[in-house]
Amino acid sequence: MCKPTPSSCSVYQEGLTSTERHQILLSHNNYRAKVARGEEAEGLPGPQYSAADMQQLAWNEELAQVAQAWASACPDYHDCHDCRKLLSRSYYVGQNIFYEWSSSNPGSVWETAIRLWYEEVKYVPNFLVENFRMMDHAVIGHYTQLVWADTKEIGCGAVYHDCSKVFRGKSWKLKCKIYVCNYGPTGNYVRKPMYTIGPAASSCPEGSHPSLEYPGLCTSH
Repeated sequence: MCKPTPSSCSVYQEGLTSTERHQILLSHNNYRAKVARGEEAEGLPGPQYSAADMQQLAWNEELAQVAQAWASACPDYHDCHDCRKLLSRSYYVGQNIFYEWSSSNPGSVWETAIRLWYEEVKYVPNFLVENFRMMDHAVIGHYTQLVWADTKEIGCGAVYHDCSKVFRGKSWKLKCKIYVCNYGPTGNYVRKPMYTIGPAASSCPEGSHPSLEYPGLCTSH
């Protein structure tokens, strides 16, 4: 992995608790299973098609370490694809980032962050499932990465830092959260299918089988 440029931001807290890791996996897999089972009615148009081959996500600690390294640099943009390369995997890595600022610390907001990524589904035409492309009128890439069928591993990082600003001569004491999730293999390949349309878990990839933990998904565990 590449080492990000050292940050000059003032960090209050960084890293994830075991509870947060559990919440991240739970939320991602619940949303993926919802789509896989054909239960998502939103879209432009909707509903979203069911998925025959959507995989259950598992935690990958190296993905998490790379995500944490980038979060700890207090970025306001995505890092480069080569910066996310892993030693233990040959795949390309996708990334979602969430930012929040406030004058107080409301605690962990992972559930909110993942929900906001997922809610981009309202702008996703269901025909993109078979031939993906980005849209001109709306941001959809967080959602499409979240439900990309071939993605099977995730690792995330977080930082809570001072982001105070001076605006129109007034000093604003602000605190910022940055959440970074890395996904492998990456999704959002243009002109590729997001997933195979069909009954949920009816065409699981070789070496996997229908999940009992998250009905509708496929798992190799």
